Amino acid sequence: MIALIIIIFAIAIFAIAAKGGIVSSANPQLDQWNSLCLQNATASQTLLPEEIKAIIAIESSGNPDSQNPNDPSYGLMGVTMYIGREFGGVSTSSDLFDPATNVQAGSGFLDYLKAKYADRFPLNTSDGWVQMYNLGEPRFLAGERVPSYLSKFNSFISQFSGDFSSGVTGSY
Repeated sequence: MIALIIIIFAIAIFAIAAKGGIVSSANPQLDQWNSLCLQNATASQTLLPEEIKAIIAIESSGNPDSQNPNDPSYGLMGVTMYIGREFGGVSTSSDLFDPATNVQAGSGFLDYLKAKYADRFPLNTSDGWVQMYNLGEPRFLAGERVPSYLSKFNSFISQFSGDFSSGVTGSY
């Protein structure tokens, strides 16, 4: 009898979560950045907070001290110095370890890419525009693709779809 009650309770929780009633992807390392994602998506006219959070999940798993020495890129959204200067006004790589600065710069670049390329390279095709965040525009436009990046992005979008309230102006 207790097992049946536990199963019914688990089904009820899953149903509530599926309808967006629980505002969490159950990943505290990522969920702690929800307000930054929402703030930057609201400032954008094209981005959804789920898109910003998906990039954070892919690039750093929510670790603000993340570094990729191969780029080199830094922080939550894996921002390079070039992108940091252009979209966040940073002057040193250490600036990119500040979560607010990093998400501002990364979201600015993501917003730019989506606004410029979403119609030409829809996410529901193998040429989805978000791959440019990983590759850069020149390499992507020269024909290089990273299908695994697009796949991870789309998977995270689905996973995070209930994490934010409606009313954000961006669209897929």
